[in-house]
Amino acid sequence: MILYRVMSLEEFEAYKAGKTIRARNGGTVVKSRNCWRRPMICFFTSANNCAHWRPICAGNVIVALDVRNKKVLERPGWGVYPDFTAAEQPGICDVLVSLMTGKELKQKVVKVTEYALLYYNKRNAYLRDWSFAWGRDYIRFEKGGIVPRLQGFDDLLENEK
Repeated sequence: MILYRVMSLEEFEAYKAGKTIRARNGGTVVKSRNCWRRPMICFFTSANNCAHWRPICAGNVIVALDVRNKKVLERPGWGVYPDFTAAEQPGICDVLVSLMTGKELKQKVVKVTEYALLYYNKRNAYLRDWSFAWGRDYIRFEKGGIVPRLQGFDDLLENEK
């Protein structure tokens, strides 16, 4: 199955060099924000979801990986993300206050399908394509060309209130 991940350039270079990428022990896993009970490396089922999760591409890359781990593929999970299709969105002042104080934004959210691994490398996740450039309406892959970026997340499990 092809799964997508947003990663830093450092993670991308480490992967290409043949290193194993592991979930960080000190990683933050908030039970109310996803279903994983321990630090995991998360993947989406679409590049569109990656572009919404990390809307600014500077210093990041979206990768398409062919993951063949049957245990992982049989057990999808979920994560909670902002609903960008909701009529009311937080204002810039609300976002700045949230960033400065750590106070959670009041915003509609959605549950999105995720898959997760404790680690990955070239043996269990084969690199198919990558994108260093995405904008409001597109994602430009090196091999696959331009694909449209949709308004909201794909693979919605349910809308949260």
